[in-house]
Amino acid sequence: MALVLAMGGGAAAGELGVRLTWNGDWSGVAWASCSGEFGGLSFALREEVDILTLSHRILSGQVRASREWWESSLSGKLLASGRLDLSGKWELRGTWELGPGEVEAQAGLGTSWAGVTSGGPLSYRGWGQLELSVSPGWGELRWESPLPQVAPRWQLAAGLRGESWCSWRASWGPVGPPQLSLELGAGEGELSASSFFTLLPSPGGGGSVRLGGGPWSLKLGLNARPGSWRLSGSVFWDEGGLSGKLTLRFSRAGWSGGTAELGWEW
Repeated sequence: MALVLAMGGGAAAGELGVRLTWNGDWSGVAWASCSGEFGGLSFALREEVDILTLSHRILSGQVRASREWWESSLSGKLLASGRLDLSGKWELRGTWELGPGEVEAQAGLGTSWAGVTSGGPLSYRGWGQLELSVSPGWGELRWESPLPQVAPRWQLAAGLRGESWCSWRASWGPVGPPQLSLELGAGEGELSASSFFTLLPSPGGGGSVRLGGGPWSLKLGLNARPGSWRLSGSVFWDEGGLSGKLTLRFSRAGWSGGTAELGWEW
């Protein structure tokens, strides 16, 4: 658990971490991050360093303000190459009771500027979402489009919530092929399992099983497509602000890589 520090009516928390990865070649990242709230604003700042070359990778930050019916945020990212990217988001939202259920609506505008220091392009997008919940079921309709050219991509989803759950999602639009997928899951006590099936644009599927309680847990996952498959196994540990993760990955060719991660929150 993170230790929250009171600072002048606000609060802040931080994390230090390191991750080593082997995918045929070694790579490693260390990071330091802090987040908190002050004066009605929430903030997050994160610095990543390549530990093999001891060089800066990414410095990212975000400032966000939100109330019951609106949210606004500004994010920035400084890459090792010196490129600076900025993005902003403005969103309105509302929730209404409707008979035995609830309706939630969202509408927003976003902008991004890739390569501020080099005069990169400025782009805009808009989105809207409508969700109806009648326990244990729910349904959602969402659209998102670049602006000012309107070329919306639509997403329709529906499902059931609970200890056993299921959902299906379909999306389509003028850019990219249509997509259709199904997800199923169940959990009880320290054991949970989930599976997914992709029908469009190409068949595939997979699943995962997670077992554990307290500081230790184990997760096994499988992804499969015609002619290929990937298997992964992960061990997680989290206690007293310290956390760790070890993952091994396998494919038809044998062992394909692994990741070791250690973090400390305060």
